[in-house]
Amino acid sequence: MARRALPAYTHWMDKRIPLSLQGADTADGTDGSAGPRTGGHAITGYLAVTFGVLSIIAWGIVFVPLGLIFSILALVAGRGGWGFGGLVLTMIGFLHSPVLLTMLGAGAVAKYFGLM
Repeated sequence: MARRALPAYTHWMDKRIPLSLQGADTADGTDGSAGPRTGGHAITGYLAVTFGVLSIIAWGIVFVPLGLIFSILALVAGRGGWGFGGLVLTMIGFLHSPVLLTMLGAGAVAKYFGLM
């Protein structure tokens, strides 16, 4: 039986990605994952989500700015999922805070009437 000629791109499909279930570093300095190492900045993501949740259920005027700061830090540190989650929760906390919405509304009214 005659074999069909394979397309030229199929030689790339034979490359193996080194995967490991071990948490230890390998000899080449990587942790075995396909993505780049981001360092130990996981605490910024945890704090972003924590302050985001606290901005919804607690005092928003304190926790909304903290959630925003730690969300930006988590995004910069490479913790995109945690940073984005904290940012979404912080925005929900902002929309649930009457004090912050009043401050935003007062600024808009002052700008509208030319007081600022």
